[in-house]
Amino acid sequence: MTKTLNALFLVLFSIALFIGCKEDSYTPSQIETSVYNTLLQQSDLSITLEAIEMAGLQNELRQDNLTFFAPTDSAFKAYVQDLGVDSLSGLYNFYGAATFRNVMLYHLLEKKVKGMDVVNSYILTAATNSNGNNIHAYITRIDKNISLNAFAASVSERDIEAGGSVIHKIDGVLSPLTLN
Repeated sequence: MTKTLNALFLVLFSIALFIGCKEDSYTPSQIETSVYNTLLQQSDLSITLEAIEMAGLQNELRQDNLTFFAPTDSAFKAYVQDLGVDSLSGLYNFYGAATFRNVMLYHLLEKKVKGMDVVNSYILTAATNSNGNNIHAYITRIDKNISLNAFAASVSERDIEAGGSVIHKIDGVLSPLTLN
């Protein structure tokens, strides 16, 4: 009788072990998607990605429920040239680490705002002033056209899904009026 129970136990244990050890398979939709990971896949945002890494914002951009206004490579090149610096590293040195980080945070909203949800208004960005208060940007939508800060930058491609967040490509680099 005990041999029968032992054999039964061994068979049930083997079945449970076999089922429990089934190889996991992941589909692309199960892989973590975030603003940062989505930016890695955008060939025209390589300078923005480099700026995010220089500013140390990778972890912030892995969170959900964000909106990121991503300057295209051509927007960053024009911005750097207009300031008279020769590269992104030059821009980092021009601003200093804290201000450079704040400029990048000025492109980030801590809520998801899709293109059709935009209303003409001031919006709170993740950038802060010297008192620790969040800095506002002004966003405008006229029909399907979205612009920021009195047309300083326009959205060239909107609603790029990034998990629970969204990215809008913009044709300019946003610079808050108050950086300190």
